[in-house]
Amino acid sequence: MLSWMNLSTSIAAQYGIDFAIKCHCSKGQACPDYPDPRTGQPIDFNFLPVFSDPRLGLMPHTVQMYSFDDPAPTYGNVNFDYMFNFTVDFAGTRPVFYHPESAYWVSYDINVPLFLPIYALSRVHDARKLLTALDASGKSIQGHITFDSGYEWGYWLNAAVAARVAWDPHGEPSLDDAQALAVTLQPLFAPLGSKLASALIDWLVRVVNAQRDLLVLGRVNGTAPADPNLLNGQAYLQGDDTWAEIEQLSGSRIDSQPQKLRLLQLISGKDAKLPFDYWTKLRPLLAEMEDTFNTLHTEYKQIVGAASVPGPSAQSYLDELGDAMEMLALRATQVHGLYDFAASTHGERPPGNVTKGWRAARLSAAEYALNHAVGIVARREGAYRVPLNRVAGWHTKRDEGPTAYPFGYLWQTHSLFPVVFSWLHFSFRNVFDPINVALAKVCWTTLWGCCTTCFQRYQGSALSTTACTRHTRSQRILALEASALEFKSFPP
Repeated sequence: MLSWMNLSTSIAAQYGIDFAIKCHCSKGQACPDYPDPRTGQPIDFNFLPVFSDPRLGLMPHTVQMYSFDDPAPTYGNVNFDYMFNFTVDFAGTRPVFYHPESAYWVSYDINVPLFLPIYALSRVHDARKLLTALDASGKSIQGHITFDSGYEWGYWLNAAVAARVAWDPHGEPSLDDAQALAVTLQPLFAPLGSKLASALIDWLVRVVNAQRDLLVLGRVNGTAPADPNLLNGQAYLQGDDTWAEIEQLSGSRIDSQPQKLRLLQLISGKDAKLPFDYWTKLRPLLAEMEDTFNTLHTEYKQIVGAASVPGPSAQSYLDELGDAMEMLALRATQVHGLYDFAASTHGERPPGNVTKGWRAARLSAAEYALNHAVGIVARREGAYRVPLNRVAGWHTKRDEGPTAYPFGYLWQTHSLFPVVFSWLHFSFRNVFDPINVALAKVCWTTLWGCCTTCFQRYQGSALSTTACTRHTRSQRILALEASALEFKSFPP
């Protein structure tokens, strides 16, 4: 691996190209033959580039909406403080570029879709924290490179804030993070006029503070759980897909999403071994999310409805933010209704006198939210900034899209796939070939030949390469799905 890094760096240097490598935040991978120069312990595999050619830049990479200091129950992490330390410790030893995200994708945010301006607050927080630490140590880094997944559904806001704080994170000690975010937002909203701009910035600050409390910390009525794992709001509002569920069912240490109490666990029966009582632990969080996000959506409509908007271009952006906030509120309503319905399948009830009609009402609330969301998606698609098929189409030809995925980044939004089909068995929800995604345009014959060589070298066994290469792609997918069925039986 180090040889590949050094060779790539050397070749790039021959052409005058600066070269850098992403240092990911996935946990549970160590290199026993390479002691971390800071601790003497086996170094995290993602930090192996510190032993490479010093011309190779480092890009410490955090994921999703979490700041350095937030609980971050993803990819095997508790938080990302060690990524902050890594960034500061190796600043000055070689080029370093902080590499966070403004949209993760993969059924987590923009393609659900969820409106998450908390990304903007996290980017402000991280930039300010880095600035303070680097100034104190007399060090510097070479830049801030943001991982982005698209601009629709209000995600241009996260990207714009990330770009601005890369130049000026407003690290004045007199400002807290929310105030620094407000200052950063002022130039973006100034064309709306001072009155409307001020009202919208204040509203956005309320939104991001509520999202941090509910989605990250799991705070209800001002009190956060001792352990937010399984009790943070994002775990329940995010979408679902085959591989996220397999990660959780398999006990993987590097789940790419926060884990949650699944609907099928609640439906499976009152004797199921659940980690906590739904009615007293999780339901208050779901209820507060629904109430809070619907209230914030109502506030937004009142602010914009009472304002004089300067022209159709400004109105189009305001319409987008309104639709995005409404989708977040609807998702909270849908999830709350579905979980209430599932939890009461076998006769369990929340405190109080609840009839069978209550269950039907909870399911109807979820259904209404979903049906209303379909109309909002159709309206927004008419206002996308690029042709619909480019970002929301299914790519029937291998080279139609810029990635290894067979669809545009908003195809799942187009069909509301992460939220409509979450009840299906995961083997039916798979929409891509994981091997193609992992290895892109790999030649199957070459891949199998490499595998055969490895087996022969390390296991001393001679394998035939003819059987694999004559299987069709559909046969390979069916084989993968058949294997997946062994993880869990079909729901009744």
